[in-house]
Amino acid sequence: STVTGCSANQVGGVVYAYKSGAVSLINSTARDCMAGHVGGVVYAQSSGAVSLIGSTVTRCSAVRNPGYIAADGGATYTRDNDLIVTDSTISGCNATRGGAVYMVSGTASLARSNISNCIATEAGSTSMSDGTLISGCSALSGGGLYSAGGSTALSDGTLISGCTAEKEGSSIFILAGEVSYALPAPAGRWLPNARCEVYRKACSYSEAAKQAACLEHREDCALAESDSSEPSSDEKEAACRRQTDKDKQAACDVNEPWYCQAATFVQPCNWEVDSSLLGKSLYQLPLLPVDEDFPFACAAGLNSSADTKDQSSSVCGGPCSTGFYSVEAAGSCVECAAGTYTANRGMGQCIPCPHPLASGAASATCSICKEDFYLKDSRADPDDVFENPTEHCKSCPPNANCSAGTALENLGVNVGYWRASNATSELHRCHSETCSGYAGQPSRRRRLTDGDDDPYCTAGHTGPLCEVCVA
Repeated sequence: STVTGCSANQVGGVVYAYKSGAVSLINSTARDCMAGHVGGVVYAQSSGAVSLIGSTVTRCSAVRNPGYIAADGGATYTRDNDLIVTDSTISGCNATRGGAVYMVSGTASLARSNISNCIATEAGSTSMSDGTLISGCSALSGGGLYSAGGSTALSDGTLISGCTAEKEGSSIFILAGEVSYALPAPAGRWLPNARCEVYRKACSYSEAAKQAACLEHREDCALAESDSSEPSSDEKEAACRRQTDKDKQAACDVNEPWYCQAATFVQPCNWEVDSSLLGKSLYQLPLLPVDEDFPFACAAGLNSSADTKDQSSSVCGGPCSTGFYSVEAAGSCVECAAGTYTANRGMGQCIPCPHPLASGAASATCSICKEDFYLKDSRADPDDVFENPTEHCKSCPPNANCSAGTALENLGVNVGYWRASNATSELHRCHSETCSGYAGQPSRRRRLTDGDDDPYCTAGHTGPLCEVCVA
């Protein structure tokens, strides 16, 4: 379904839900909708979950009517509510706070969704996951997200990029609440992180068997959400599944006692509220504004992927190899095109070969001659060819063919011309039609054997200018 041009004087340009049931927009489009205070598309307070699934919200806004100090949530405004956005796009929306989404309290989840080109004076807060993208936003504070409270959990490819704020927090501004990111991030991005687990007290059994079992299962216990010394079978099975190491997962035995210790007072993540975080690589954002694109972009010249091991530090997947390059946030290194090269690792762009040199794809140097030139000696040292190209590459002689990579030995000779050997560039015009020429490509060159014809002559001819008949 499509909703276009709807408006409300105060709240909820399309949907107003107050102490009501759940609200869902499924496979729908809302375009050019507006509210005069909050919630350009959806306003929900103390109601059931608000869900946007497979939907598109475009150019919707919350505008500040007289009497209001702000206009919040160009697309959605939720208070004491859960927000779920899945496989959806929010673009071109605006508000004074929360160009796309404004959440006062509760939880929010955006999965495999895209928020782009939204504008706000103070952007809304949200919780996103599974490939979410926020880009091109603008705000006084919090160009992408504004957290006023509640729990915000970003994960699985969520991206905030291209957002701006006149004051602070171009990507994220956290007034209050909790904001975290669970990897993986999009390819080409990185975040500092640590595994979310249960911090437990040290094993201290006097009985050797119990102490050994406690130590053996300490890592299993770290992934069990139970605070008891012996988790249930279901809790043990869940903990085993959270092991990312296949060997550890296979060795995780739910049928024997684990002797887990009590959880410590300080914990690294909020697993008590959301046990699905256990085992994930998690970054807990401090209460500071984030001005960079988030997650952070891998620098040009670095390799990366969607694998969390390539996303845990600013070196990402390490520098690109010679002959390869990457731009910022590229995700993976790309081979240099023919005619370009990178001599060093970690390059952000390929360098054109100096005249008159050329190269093949993925080259670390330029050691062949470009089209219309030939290499005088194919045995020449490649480094010397690169350093002194004009000494090694010579202009293709008239009536010859020189594609990139041609050497004197495989110089192409036009039909009707002949040369005495593959060691000379001097070509002679023939006086008859017996000169077949030579294509110049080694794969097409006729190989001479005893009694065979001259490679520059038609069958049955040889000698200077192909004027000698073969008996």
